[in-house]
Amino acid sequence: MLGVTRVWFSMSRDGLLPGWFAKVHPVRRVPTRVTWIVGVGSALIAGFLPIRQAAELTNIGILLAFVVVCVAVIVLRYRRPDAPRTFRLPGMPVVPAIGVIFSIWLITFLDPVTWLRFGAWFLLGAVVYALYGYRRSALARRDGDSGTPR
Repeated sequence: MLGVTRVWFSMSRDGLLPGWFAKVHPVRRVPTRVTWIVGVGSALIAGFLPIRQAAELTNIGILLAFVVVCVAVIVLRYRRPDAPRTFRLPGMPVVPAIGVIFSIWLITFLDPVTWLRFGAWFLLGAVVYALYGYRRSALARRDGDSGTPR
């Protein structure tokens, strides 16, 4: 829950979701709006879904996100070798490649219905991006009035 609130907050701050979600508490400086929404949503999911289904949806989301991160590490190390690095990665590209392989291997054990549910959520996210975030993203604004991210 902590991770998803920070990702949601960052996406809102970057214009991929409405800025209303990026508001922070005036004293604590934390994204209370998304924290409340995620908390209530998580409570509803935990209350109405069997724990196995909730766990599998969480697993497929986390594992596929980890695959994306591992692939991005490899790609960025080669495409932008001069970019500042905040961490060292011994065994590059073997370590992230192993992360990709094992994450995909673990995902293959999930029920097919989990893949369908994930696909539905992914499609919903793609629609939100296409209808809202594509033109309002910070990247699109930085590129000028063209409205097309590079």
